Amino acid sequence: MNKRNLVVLLSAGLLFSAVPWLTGCSVMNKIFVKTELPPPVSAGETQPADIPIPHLNFTHRPEKSIFLETVGVRTASIKYEGSAHLEDVVAFYETQMPLHKWQHQGTISADSLHKMAFTRKREKCEVTAENKGSDTYLTIKLNYLPMQ
Repeated sequence: MNKRNLVVLLSAGLLFSAVPWLTGCSVMNKIFVKTELPPPVSAGETQPADIPIPHLNFTHRPEKSIFLETVGVRTASIKYEGSAHLEDVVAFYETQMPLHKWQHQGTISADSLHKMAFTRKREKCEVTAENKGSDTYLTIKLNYLPMQ
């Protein structure tokens, strides 16, 4: 590299590095746009609006639940307790989830446990209903499906 090219290169580098001091931060902020992620929506009373909850004497347990949503990606583990017949819970989800555009992928059933799987676009929702004595526990898990 000859001296003339080296001088031109160094001058251009110095000029470019001096731009922030010469023009101020407002110009640089326009050049280099910062994209900040919105804060996640956190658990408590916040629940996914597109996952129905049966009105079968269930109480939301926010202290045992979490729901996070940011940039269109959601994850959740939401728990309810109550008293309901498992067959009623299964029938509710098999009819209500498709109304919210969820596709039923299948149900696994045992004596005191029913686990249903639903998908929609890039999300998977698992609904588990379990009887323990006279109590019924409902757990809704929501996850983003990995790319295949």
